[in-house]
Amino acid sequence: MRAGSAGTHGGPRRLRARIVRVQVEEQQPVLPRPGLKVRPSQVGRWRAFALLAVHVLIALHVAHWLSNGTTLSPLEPSESMEFARKGLLNAGAIFFGLAILSTLVLGRWFCGWACHIVAVQDAARWLLRRAGWNPRELDLGPLAAVPWLAAVYMFLAPAAVRLLVQGGLAPTDVHLATEDFWKTFPDWPVALLTLAVSGGLTVLLLGSKGFCSYACPYGGLFGVADQLAPWRIRVGSNCNGCGHCTVVCTSNVKVHAEVRDHGTVVDPGCMKCMDCVSSCPNGALRFGFGMPAWFTKAKDGAQRAVRKLDWGREALALGFALAALAMFHWYDSSASAYVNSPDWGVVAAIAGAAWLVGLVFRSRAAKRRETMRGEELLLGAVFVASMYAFRGLHDWVPFLLCLGVSSIVASLALSAKRMLLSREHALQRWTLKKNGAATGPGKVFLAACVLVFGGAAWAAQQQWTLAQAARASTAAAAQQVHGAREAYNRGVAAAQAGDMVQAVQEFAEARRLDPAFDEARDNLAGALCAVGRLDEGLALFEEALRERPEDLDTRMLALRAALQLGRLDAARSHLDAALRQRPGDAELKALDAELARRGGGR
Repeated sequence: MRAGSAGTHGGPRRLRARIVRVQVEEQQPVLPRPGLKVRPSQVGRWRAFALLAVHVLIALHVAHWLSNGTTLSPLEPSESMEFARKGLLNAGAIFFGLAILSTLVLGRWFCGWACHIVAVQDAARWLLRRAGWNPRELDLGPLAAVPWLAAVYMFLAPAAVRLLVQGGLAPTDVHLATEDFWKTFPDWPVALLTLAVSGGLTVLLLGSKGFCSYACPYGGLFGVADQLAPWRIRVGSNCNGCGHCTVVCTSNVKVHAEVRDHGTVVDPGCMKCMDCVSSCPNGALRFGFGMPAWFTKAKDGAQRAVRKLDWGREALALGFALAALAMFHWYDSSASAYVNSPDWGVVAAIAGAAWLVGLVFRSRAAKRRETMRGEELLLGAVFVASMYAFRGLHDWVPFLLCLGVSSIVASLALSAKRMLLSREHALQRWTLKKNGAATGPGKVFLAACVLVFGGAAWAAQQQWTLAQAARASTAAAAQQVHGAREAYNRGVAAAQAGDMVQAVQEFAEARRLDPAFDEARDNLAGALCAVGRLDEGLALFEEALRERPEDLDTRMLALRAALQLGRLDAARSHLDAALRQRPGDAELKALDAELARRGGGR
């Protein structure tokens, strides 16, 4: 959760360093003169090896499934949804639980050292920097709460509902192995597109770790757990404020300012990459044990900047939480459309609880806000509208991909607004407007915005059409079920009146209208036998037994129908199954003797 506290630094601080001068008001510190290099991190290569090893292990896991047909269920945090919603304990839920528990001790290390999406983001950043491009983190205001809200929607709210309904969170089933490894994952083209968007495009447009900051639900939980972790980056007395640490940080953390104001890194976005510790020329930084960030007070000079709250922005944050969670809950994955509006009372309770927890566990790091109130409204509105437009569109855009896409679309809307209303505007390294006129890149940007927003409008229209069709289908199905129930009731009345021919017609009509209506099938089977259509009745009885093999009443009806038809082998099969359930039943023993006399012996 990166919903940082309101407030700003008081202004650029004159630092004593001879190597690097950090300008506090900038997103990234800048070097004082060309050609002077910052001391490189010595742990970057080890982290790269660790992230590469993660991908090798993933490949081996898939290969094991392909070769054996069964394997350990996916070690993917999203698999925990099965436990949160249904109580199904799988390997992914255990894996995610252990990752969260370790974060409560060591801080947010998992993202930096074991996440495959972070690996792709780091690779994209490395390639961009090799090309001379240093992606700058954008401030997207309320969108910093998206990871936390997505985590609440995916994991915490379903678990809370199960806790309230069932009175506990004990597993209902354990499923550590699977034969359908790819069941919960998107097809390969969508998976590759997700990696390209979340690992590449977000870095290009939103800055390093853009997906982590504005989309990743797992990071939302890790961010809260991190603030309770006693092990963190800490500073010694030999720090001279040179700023190497902030320059080399790939997680958009102002390390120099946090250790200056708190004596430790308190930003939950810190992924414990250790680049800052390795690059410090004075060895002033260490990864050590001490007070967790949530209990760490800022020093006197920074106290006001860190603790000050903007209640107007908090009201906007609460409104955004309500709108976003309503949009998340509106989508019906079983229908692949926005069918029924959400339960607003439930959504409001979830949004209020999520906002309150976000407020309590807000980042202790002071961050300069770059967005105005109107811009924050724009960002929130476009994000929610984009979620509506793209999520699950034609079963092609999964939730995580849609989170990344929606954050990008919202950022484009913000840049377009700033470009149109200002005389000068730049996005990352592109100068879009200069001296009141659009530049070449600016014209390309506006054309791209027309395509993106036009595509979003088309997608929204498609969603509306799909929703209308789904609602019509649901209404038609409900009408059929109602008609089936009425036909069934007429069939029961006819049977009670002794008119079995009419009963057969009504039960058959009920089953035609609702093929899943088991009572109509069972009564139809009995009515068919009553009018002498034993073959058809026996077939329906046996169909019911395939679904309910322990239904002794149906077994007896099938047994008698088989006897009347002279199908002794079928009768023997049903009788043996009945005897296994009631071995001492006198009626069954009599039937056994009768069947033996008729040549249907064992």
